[in-house]
Amino acid sequence: MINYEKLKSVCDIFQNKDDFVIITHDNLDGDAISSSLAVFCILKKLNKKCVIAYESKIPQNFNFLIDDYFLKEKPYVLFDCEEFDIKDKYVVSVDLADKKLLGKFLQNIEKIDLCIDHHRTNKIFAEISSLVNPLAASTTEIIYEIAKFLKLIDIQIAEYIYVGIITDTGRFAYPNVTEKTHKIASDLIKIGVRNDTLNYKIFDCITKNQIFLNQLVLQTLEFFLNSKCAMIFINQSMLSKSNTSKEDIGLFTQIPRQIKGVLVGATIKEEKKNVYKVSIRTKVGVSAEDICKKFGGGGHKNAAGFTVKGDLNQIKQNLLCEISAVL
Repeated sequence: MINYEKLKSVCDIFQNKDDFVIITHDNLDGDAISSSLAVFCILKKLNKKCVIAYESKIPQNFNFLIDDYFLKEKPYVLFDCEEFDIKDKYVVSVDLADKKLLGKFLQNIEKIDLCIDHHRTNKIFAEISSLVNPLAASTTEIIYEIAKFLKLIDIQIAEYIYVGIITDTGRFAYPNVTEKTHKIASDLIKIGVRNDTLNYKIFDCITKNQIFLNQLVLQTLEFFLNSKCAMIFINQSMLSKSNTSKEDIGLFTQIPRQIKGVLVGATIKEEKKNVYKVSIRTKVGVSAEDICKKFGGGGHKNAAGFTVKGDLNQIKQNLLCEISAVL
């Protein structure tokens, strides 16, 4: 249950402060994008100066969240390719459990004033206030409470909140879904959210190039630990051959886990030479978070990740050792 006093404190900050910058973790996902956009819209409705600072491009299947509403000026800057002075701004982080999950530029930020998050591993790093509810299925669930308290929910904010929910719950399939999650979703649909349209745009609309990438990725599929673990690998060569980018990779992280009999699915993504991002997806009863913690990462019980440097074969062996320990 959300803490009412902390909720009111956040709303007071939104009403009384100005010149905000909104940040989130690198490797953008649906909840990170939607949370930042929802907060942006709330602040704009309060006539506040604000901007979102991203460090990676928005994945193609989420571009409509920008294109459908922001026709003239984008609400964000790409921090790694545009000059942007964050000094003296009121910094709000959303869907960020740990400062080390920021990209290489924002990791050097001096302070974060306010944190809004739903990860149970949140480090409580904000200097002024933190609104953290691990029982929320997504960070947008928490932002729903903020928008409701301030009486500022419109169809745009409702869509952003709904997108955060369906992406962080796997379309209501994960065990983080609660009765409240469904009640919030019901409220958003009453406002006018088209759940069929949003689900299609995010999950069911893919390009020919992404299909080609899928073919290349499936050729790397391997099974381990009596077929209880499935693993795929994506390198830069595959992205080049299929004319795709790292933002397209998120489409494939669920594939290994979906295989019958597999309890742990692992996706290893080459960032650059000897640097890899690993995504772990698990079925009920196995903690992805516990596996990733061993490598300095984190996330949720059934979806987590980490970044690691080293030899690929050794990384795979170390990973299989930790997976074996939880099976």
